[in-house]
Amino acid sequence: MAGILFICAVIGVPWLVSDWLPEANQESGAGNNPFVPGLGEDRRKKRQFSEIRIRRPRPVNSSSKRAASKGVVKSVATGARALTGRPQRGIVPESKVSLAAAARHSTRISREMNGLGLRLGDPVFCRIFKEENELELWVQPEGRQEFSLFRVYRICKRSGGPGPKTREGDRQAPEGFYFVTPGRMVAETRYHLGFDIGYPNLLDHSRGRTGDDVLVHGKCVSNSSFALTDGAIEEVFTIAAAALKNGQPFFRVHCFPFRMDDKRMDPQIGKYPAYDTFWANLKEGYDFFEILRFPPNVTAGSDGTYTFSVK
Repeated sequence: MAGILFICAVIGVPWLVSDWLPEANQESGAGNNPFVPGLGEDRRKKRQFSEIRIRRPRPVNSSSKRAASKGVVKSVATGARALTGRPQRGIVPESKVSLAAAARHSTRISREMNGLGLRLGDPVFCRIFKEENELELWVQPEGRQEFSLFRVYRICKRSGGPGPKTREGDRQAPEGFYFVTPGRMVAETRYHLGFDIGYPNLLDHSRGRTGDDVLVHGKCVSNSSFALTDGAIEEVFTIAAAALKNGQPFFRVHCFPFRMDDKRMDPQIGKYPAYDTFWANLKEGYDFFEILRFPPNVTAGSDGTYTFSVK
């Protein structure tokens, strides 16, 4: 009898191990999804984040915002090509310049972020407004879907006027939806520090737009980029690098011609009617974030327009 029990126990072990391994293997892949920024290996956090991701947005008080929210959902196109693709994690470049900037600013930034319920290393998102010459830096607190505004930085130098960048050498700053992977962080440049926003994206390519090396950088000089002061780019670079190092696969950079609220749209389109359709499309992405407070996943549709979805 004892021999029979021993044999059953030996045979049963692989079954127990095989039942456990799929869960273990699944857990080892946590954090590889680019739409789950900052997700770690901890199972509790993974489950918590999953519950947040499927949560419906909180009701909006304004009836106009509810209507706009429905419009955002209707803008999702099936079968559209992903604008961001699925970029993989990478190593954030470092240099003496970037390390010195982090040493100068990290302690103070951490203290300021903690006072707002944020942490250095939380996922980030940038919005740029050309007419206002402002860069907004948003941060996503742990355990929350919505992003919180951390700081608005002054763009001290920018080239061109309203409208998208269309060709190399036009000295025009782009408008559209872009993203920055770790490899696009520029840890040392003649413009101090910076990051390449990823122009041209798939939609730009589909429209025949040319050019490259469009950066947010320092030194307060610009050809077709967005220039900050050295102190400002050191802060932005330090915060963005910390988020990427902490597991955010990429962060989004949305570039708008102006703050695209309803009051501004009609007068601006009246002055620049050639951009009517393009700006109306940009406003969809602008409204998405204004309503839901997290950036949409952006795709390039077959009709040459941006489309937006929650994931």
